[in-house]
Amino acid sequence: MATTKTVTAIGPRIKMLNTLVEKELNNTLANLDTPLTGTQMTVLMTINDTQDSVITQKNMESILRLSHPTTRGVIKRLVAMNLISTSKMPNDQRQVVLNMTSQGVDLVKVNRDKINKSVQAVEARIVAGLSTKNQQEFLKVLNKMINNF
Repeated sequence: MATTKTVTAIGPRIKMLNTLVEKELNNTLANLDTPLTGTQMTVLMTINDTQDSVITQKNMESILRLSHPTTRGVIKRLVAMNLISTSKMPNDQRQVVLNMTSQGVDLVKVNRDKINKSVQAVEARIVAGLSTKNQQEFLKVLNKMINNF
């Protein structure tokens, strides 16, 4: 009877990759006029890109799979930098609605190309040495792992 060997240390390796990617993106973002972390910029760009619809703090937690305290901290820092504003949803005062300020819109507009190029460079580095088939399989497995939660 064959036994399946359980692969261990996957979580720490994923965390290591996450740390390396975050560090690289944060270093790149530090060159912007308003230095933001990768998570802060992701939240800001997500709000910016969804201005046609109402996005709440709870939505942001779900979209980015962030914890409530992490999301709340990021939002507080973005509000303090005057890049976003918050308001309560009229029909549910518990829901915090996220809105771009003109300063936030300008920051994204001025830096979008640099940000996209930085993200593309980091993503190219992540998959360097992998064939297109391996890259597709990696993405498929990665999505499966994410969806396991």
